[in-house]
Amino acid sequence: HRFAPEEAEEARAAFSRAFAQMAAEEPGYEFAVREAVSRLCLLLCGRFASLEGEEPAGQDGTRLRAMLEYIHAGFAQPIALKQIASAANIGERECLRAFKKTLSVTPTAYLLRYRASMSAQLLLDTDKSIAEICFEVGFNSQSHYGQMFRRFFHISPREYRVQIGRAH
Repeated sequence: HRFAPEEAEEARAAFSRAFAQMAAEEPGYEFAVREAVSRLCLLLCGRFASLEGEEPAGQDGTRLRAMLEYIHAGFAQPIALKQIASAANIGERECLRAFKKTLSVTPTAYLLRYRASMSAQLLLDTDKSIAEICFEVGFNSQSHYGQMFRRFFHISPREYRVQIGRAH
């Protein structure tokens, strides 16, 4: 019951990020820890679901998995609610219901959070400019990116890179 090599590396990295953020206790570290632990949980859920041969939440779980895979694969491109719903062969209203029921967020809110999380990792792992990262993860405006990043991490991307990057 092992992870594939790339999944194992991703799990180790998420685990290490969570501990590094906890140890540093820099402003906003709770969100970085939550993001890393959530990623680890998602990997584990996917692994155990594949071992059992069925999704943990039945039909909603199957649909949600398809929609999340679509978002994760294409987050850097513009994505509309209709496209997310189509990934699971359901309507927009059912897509909203499945997300709210299972994750307690809308698909759009999840997408924005995922983009911000991916940008946070790029801020720590690369020397790319904040503007480059903004557009690379799918935001089409630096202003909007800054607002969303602050909403989720309670600090600016620049502050995040400086403060969290020291502990990384």
